[in-house]
Amino acid sequence: MDTKINDITISDTSLSNFLSLLSQEFGADYSGYSKTFVARRLQGFLVSQGFDSLEILICYLRQKPQILAEIQKELSINYTEMFRNPGFFYSIRKRVFPFLATYPTLKIWHAGCSTGEEVFSLAILLQEVGLLDRTKIYATDKDSGVLNKASTAIFDTSRMQEYTANYYSSGGNSEFSNYYSSGYGQLKFQENLRRSISFQQHDLLADGPLQKFNLIFCRNVMIYFSPELQNKVVGTLCSSLSNLGYLGLGATETLSFNKYRHEFATIDKSERIYRKVSLSEWRNCKN
Repeated sequence: MDTKINDITISDTSLSNFLSLLSQEFGADYSGYSKTFVARRLQGFLVSQGFDSLEILICYLRQKPQILAEIQKELSINYTEMFRNPGFFYSIRKRVFPFLATYPTLKIWHAGCSTGEEVFSLAILLQEVGLLDRTKIYATDKDSGVLNKASTAIFDTSRMQEYTANYYSSGGNSEFSNYYSSGYGQLKFQENLRRSISFQQHDLLADGPLQKFNLIFCRNVMIYFSPELQNKVVGTLCSSLSNLGYLGLGATETLSFNKYRHEFATIDKSERIYRKVSLSEWRNCKN
């Protein structure tokens, strides 16, 4: 079905042709992206660049394929914030950390970490419950640009009032300002927080599972994917989780209809927190 946004109609055929062109250029499969999401992102680019239709843009791109790199950035989702959805972090603190505390060492994967705000949020909470010193956090994203920014541990102070409120709502029990130094409109998180995090490039759709982890965050990434791609991503995450490991998703994401749903028990339905279990364990959790 064709999509019409702000008087620009994007046909399914032209959208498929565009996604095919994008896949050929970057060697990644974009065909499973939500067509509505891609159409909305492209509409903004079409308007800003003065193109009347996607067909005209495709013709232009065949002559100047280097422009595709700019469009690819339009399809990247890099919105994030400190302690995003504080209830999720509160539930992780209360329901997950007590179990993780029984392990001598911990490995956590934050997949699709973007510019790193949530990764440092996690590190702060781990420090407050005494787990940071025995934890290694692997923060990955397919975008090297956002990884470079995240690795600096430097952020703008313009949203710190909001972030501080999120911190306390998530169960923070210290002065948030104790975790960073600030000046000239920027803040830098403490080195012990940065030292616990390894930033690495990884594409959830193109690359395979990583090592086994006790906890995986993959939040607000899959909402832009088709059900088929969601199955693929969850399969990768499931393979990367140790037995009885935890998985945290975004507020509007769920495993309810996923191919691998029987591999997990629901720990907190409203906050989208799951635990990897065997099929027999899953049946016991349901009874």
